[in-house]
Order: sequence, then C-alpha cells, then structure tokens
Amino acid sequence: MKNSLYLAAILSVISILIQFYKLISLKSSIDFIDILLGLLTGIELLISSFIKIKDNKEKQ
Repeated sequence: MKNSLYLAAILSVISILIQFYKLISLKSSIDFIDILLGLLTGIELLISSFIKIKDNKEKQ
C-alpha cells in the first residue's frame, strides 16, 4: 500500500506537468477549461496521497 501511494504522488506530479505544458500551447478557451480540470484533479490526487502517506507514518 505504501508503494502505491508514492506511485500515485509521482503520477499526479507528472499529470500536473503535462497540464502545464498544455497550458503553454493553449489554442482555445475550451482547452483552458479542460486544462484547468486536469490541473485540479492532479493537485487533488497529490494532496490526498500526501495526506494518506502522513497518516500511515503516524500509525506506525
């Protein structure tokens, strides 16, 4: 379980970086909404995985 949380954190950082790259090459306002939702999802996953990692460390 511990390794999967670290994997989720790494994948969310990669997702955030991809969304920032898409933001640089923005073409329309609909793309902006898609990119914004992708960023929020990546940030949410990153925060939740760090909270879960912290909770697991406190339990040990």
